[in-house]
Formats: sequence, C-alpha cells, structure tokens
Amino acid sequence: TIATNFPKDMEVKLGENYLGIAEEYGVIDNNKTKIIQHLSSKIDFNTEYDLTFYVVESDYVNAFALPGGRIIVFTALIDSMTSYDQLISLMGHEAGHVELRHSIQSIFREQSYNIVLNAISGGNSEVVSSIIGTASSLNTLHGSRKHEKEADSYALKVLVKNNCDPKGVVELFEILAKGGGNYIPNILSTHPNPKLRIEN
Repeated sequence: TIATNFPKDMEVKLGENYLGIAEEYGVIDNNKTKIIQHLSSKIDFNTEYDLTFYVVESDYVNAFALPGGRIIVFTALIDSMTSYDQLISLMGHEAGHVELRHSIQSIFREQSYNIVLNAISGGNSEVVSSIIGTASSLNTLHGSRKHEKEADSYALKVLVKNNCDPKGVVELFEILAKGGGNYIPNILSTHPNPKLRIEN
C-alpha cells in the first residue's frame, strides 16, 4: 500500500541514490549507453516514467531495474543476443518492473520485516532476529518470482505493441538459460527457472 502511494518524484530520487549499485559490477560504457538509450526513445513502453538505460561492462548475463526508471543492462547479456526482438524483450521486461513499481515494493516489503522484528524482539533478540530474517528472505524471494512473471507478460505486450516478433521473449529466456549456468531449486531462486518461464 505504501509503495502504491509513494510519490513518483521521490521514487526517482531514490533510484538515483541506488545508481551506485551499477558501479559494483563494472564500468558504465558511455557509447553503448547512448546507443541503447537512443533505441529506447523509439519504443513505446506504455509508461509515463522517463526510462534511462545504462550499459555496464560486466560478465554477468543479467539486467535490473531501479526505482523511478533507471535500468542497468550488462554487456554480457547484450553480447549474447542475436536479434532486435530479444533486446526489445529485455528492455520491455525491465520497463515492466519500473511501471509496476516492483523495486519500490521490494524495498518497502523488506523494511516492513525490520519494523516487525523490532516490535517483537525489542531490538535485542538474536533468536527472533534469525527467525524473522529467514522469513523475510523467503517472502522477498517469493515476491520477486511474482514480479518476474508480471514483467515477462509486460515484455510480451511491449513486443506486440511495437510490431516485434513475440518469440523474442522466449529467445531471451533461452539466452538466460545458457548464460546462467546451473540453477538452484525454484523455491530458493529470486528468478523463476528459465525453462519454466519459457513454458509459461
């Protein structure tokens, strides 16, 4: 509820503060960033957010969205792509996270557990802290998988809206399946298994 009513201008500022996360993975490639940002201006993402894409030099085959419209894409993922539709799928997926306010929801969800922890333990019980901490992680992971499914559907809608090949979404998941190596059991993963996403 808090996330839904959180002012968008404050959400954008929060995203700016989190932008430093990108530097933990690698250096921002300014030239590639300009190219992907120019491409994004040609796509209708069906959002009022001002989306800003950043390309980071990294071996991680991944991407993530920050609150307010800033989106980080790693070069390893882009280099694995073979078509325009795959890239638009990725951009649409991350735009979905932004439009549906998934990042801000996750932040507030995590903070809610800290509040409950302090209320129950009085701020000094290590046992309760451990129990609540575990529950917090599992609940956050469950929410993340739900968010991924919603963003997957959003990406498909972006492809159709922009007259792109819908198969780009499936091809994107196939790339993630190859690039991600072995996956831990779905119940413990922050992202659904790519094979399950393809089936869906």
